[in-house]
Amino acid sequence: RSLADARRRSIEALKAFKRATTAKATHTDANLNIAFISIRFRDYETAEKSLDIALKDPKQAKNFEAVLAMGVAKRGLKKFAEAEEYYVKASKLNGKDPRPHYNLGILQHEHVSATKDDSKAQEAVFKVAKTHYAKFVSLAGGGKKWKTLVDDAKGRMLVIDDAIVAFRTAEKMQAEAERLEALEKKQQAEERKRLLDMEKAAEAEAAAAEKAAASDAAKPKEEP
Repeated sequence: RSLADARRRSIEALKAFKRATTAKATHTDANLNIAFISIRFRDYETAEKSLDIALKDPKQAKNFEAVLAMGVAKRGLKKFAEAEEYYVKASKLNGKDPRPHYNLGILQHEHVSATKDDSKAQEAVFKVAKTHYAKFVSLAGGGKKWKTLVDDAKGRMLVIDDAIVAFRTAEKMQAEAERLEALEKKQQAEERKRLLDMEKAAEAEAAAAEKAAASDAAKPKEEP
């Protein structure tokens, strides 16, 4: 019930903030609140639009939470390159906050990697993701505040390690399959050559025998 109440309150707040933007479309605080609530509801398009308005306010240009939220909105809209730009910007605005690196890890690990068609490209992206997860863990420290996300990041690093091992195994299996295929083709070619040589030898032997028989037939026969 508490979750339902929280959702209801968020919806009511969202309506109020939207009324504020109806009166003034560039209302910074209203747009920021609309964006933060919209992200909770996964309405990334609305969040992006509202953050774009809010971040044009010079006073909000270095608003860490807003910049980080824009990264989330961009990621939700599959604008991965833009999402990365905002996450990196957020990390520069507040180098002590670990969240940009966690989000960069998720971006690379779950989203950018899915756009790659081969294992080598995926591995390169996974390694970038692991670097960000490690940075997040380092910045987060051992306190309770980030414990859940730290455990998640550590688990994701293990998953990446397993994936890379799987890539190596698959590569070895592929190489062995290619070696066996090449060997089979070579053996087949050698067998075809052997049979062809045998056929040619048989034809030559038959021709020689025919020639010998013709030569014998052409010799004058002795009278009895």
